[in-house]
Amino acid sequence: MNALVNSQLQALNKLKASYERRTGERFPVTFARYTGETKGEDPRALQTHPPQIVLTNYVMAVRKSKLAGREVWRICVLGFVLD
Repeated sequence: MNALVNSQLQALNKLKASYERRTGERFPVTFARYTGETKGEDPRALQTHPPQIVLTNYVMAVRKSKLAGREVWRICVLGFVLD
């Protein structure tokens, strides 16, 4: 279930490194992974400093919205893969 999330994270990290190497500037988009594999990371950090892109799976998105008792993130399905 997390294979797509992990491949997208890898692609974004590659894009970020390439951008920063070419321009000498910080990558202008923030992103983070939120899956069951991110146990070592503090989920509260995503709430206090939310990234512009959250890579997650439907299970974690539904779980997070139910735990909060409200809509936490607007859930979108992106129909493309970064390459």
